[in-house]
Amino acid sequence: MPYEFHPILLAVFWKSGVALGAALCINWMLRNRSADLRRLVFSTTIVAMLVAAAATPVLPRWAAVRPPWVRFQQPASAAVAGAPRTWLVASDDPQMTAPIPLQNPFRRINLETWLIPSIWFAGATILLTRFAINLRKLHRLRRASHAVTTPGLLAAVAHFGRSIRVWRSDAVSTPVTWGIVRPVILVPVGFEELPAESRDAVIRHEVAHIQAHDFLMRGLAEIARALIWFQPLIWIVFRKLREEQELACDNSVLAAGGKPSAYARLLLDWDARRGMVSLVAVGIAHRSCLKRRLYALLDPDLRRDRVAGAQVAGALILALAVALPLAAISLTESEQAAQLSQSQTVQTPATPSAERPRFEVVSVKPCKPTPPTGVPMPAGNSSPGSLRTGCVGLAGSDNTGLIQRAYNRYATGHLTSTKVIPIEGVPDWVHSESFEIDAQMDSHPSQLMMEGPMMQTILEDRFKLKIHRETRQGPVYDLAVGKGPKLKPFQEGTCIPAVMGRPLPVLPDGQRRCRNMANPRGSVDIEAGTIPMFADLLGMILDRPVIDKTGITGYFQMSLTFSPEDPARPVPADPDTPPASKASDAPPISQAIQEQLGLKLVPSKGPMDVLVIDHIERPSGN
Repeated sequence: MPYEFHPILLAVFWKSGVALGAALCINWMLRNRSADLRRLVFSTTIVAMLVAAAATPVLPRWAAVRPPWVRFQQPASAAVAGAPRTWLVASDDPQMTAPIPLQNPFRRINLETWLIPSIWFAGATILLTRFAINLRKLHRLRRASHAVTTPGLLAAVAHFGRSIRVWRSDAVSTPVTWGIVRPVILVPVGFEELPAESRDAVIRHEVAHIQAHDFLMRGLAEIARALIWFQPLIWIVFRKLREEQELACDNSVLAAGGKPSAYARLLLDWDARRGMVSLVAVGIAHRSCLKRRLYALLDPDLRRDRVAGAQVAGALILALAVALPLAAISLTESEQAAQLSQSQTVQTPATPSAERPRFEVVSVKPCKPTPPTGVPMPAGNSSPGSLRTGCVGLAGSDNTGLIQRAYNRYATGHLTSTKVIPIEGVPDWVHSESFEIDAQMDSHPSQLMMEGPMMQTILEDRFKLKIHRETRQGPVYDLAVGKGPKLKPFQEGTCIPAVMGRPLPVLPDGQRRCRNMANPRGSVDIEAGTIPMFADLLGMILDRPVIDKTGITGYFQMSLTFSPEDPARPVPADPDTPPASKASDAPPISQAIQEQLGLKLVPSKGPMDVLVIDHIERPSGN
């Protein structure tokens, strides 16, 4: 599954819990008010929830800081391997292979990915199917019924000014009603023989259901319950809504002049008969709340007023004003928590400085880099127990600089980060001078351990480097969902991805690592990468970091073609750039992201990681 269902269900659970919990609290506070008002609270809550759910894809995304004890998901980051140095790459050289085999994560059966959606789908299907079957039963019941022709009964119904049809059936023993455009009242055989007072009370009760659109609200509540059946509060609200509907219709009967004692006897008489098997239709007999209805009928101090049309409109507007922003909110970590989380996962060195493995022999020599020829430069000539960097700079503008690789990219001895972060406090000579490092030791650590923690030791010993990492607020781009993601899921077996923070897996025979790369002259090509990975690649191309705010998890194949003449960052002309990467007729990168991937870039303020050099010297002699 390209979209992880687990965080979606959790977000729906807590958001629906907030809405339904608020409705139950308001209902309790209005316990001494009329049942019609309490019915309005539950009805508007159900409508607002469904409208907000339908509008969620087009709503803006608002991030709210979550409490530190609330955790909804742990997004997994991954990076993949193999690309020339002339490109900005989010991968490692294929030679940097640790001798520790790693099982391909795509060959595991992820119960969280498939079991949870399957359980939800099964529950929703059962409830929706039962709802559809009940509607079908009502349709068949209507076709098997006969129209009532009694003039007195038809006149009593017509008195209410609506085109209400009255039918008779021997399949029911209590009156029920349903329908939205053309409502139906179905009465049992012999209903016309009841006393006029009893007939009028029943008709007024059923007409009150029709005037309040109770059948429509009952249907919407059934749909909402089927979609979020895992939310316990929806079951409570569903039952409470049904009770308040009956209480409000009872109040309509009394408001029209009905006698409480006579109407109570009528309810007891109807309740003793066989009721409607379907809970979709609304009717006068509902045994689940009979006791409460009888107490309410005989309470002379109970308020029985009805809400006006202006109150209904106001309640709906207020409910939507709360539900729509709630649907747009997504919880995120605070800046301090995010910084702490990062420092605990990928930014802390693998071992303290005193415990890092050290090279036994280290040679550092100044050198002059070869002028660019358009041909990928080799990454030295390293071998087990030996690190040869070639002629490289300390603080390059991409991921080739030694400081960038040692303290960011491979800080833990594994692939730690796929983004390039700014380095501040750099003396001029660091930019202009290059060095060649040749280091040897008897043991055989992994290539990434030598380029990460062990390179940190070389820089701190020979260059007297003192450095620290800061997180600051600055201009960023938020990568958000646009009109709809156009992402192609990664196909297992095409290549082997590497997993962030783990050793690179040994390649089986005939397999290769996936390549993820970005060319600042107009393309991004990802064979198997996550959305945070794609955001890191965009941060290499644009003038500011890109933060993933899509909430989409999983591996995807992504291809992006854009014009390098983008106002976000002017790219200098490079005669060595392959002509195939020049896309002069392609759209700017922000437009290309929307059209080709269904995502969008939103300028914002956010946390930015910075490496700050406190002290550095030219290297000491060998």
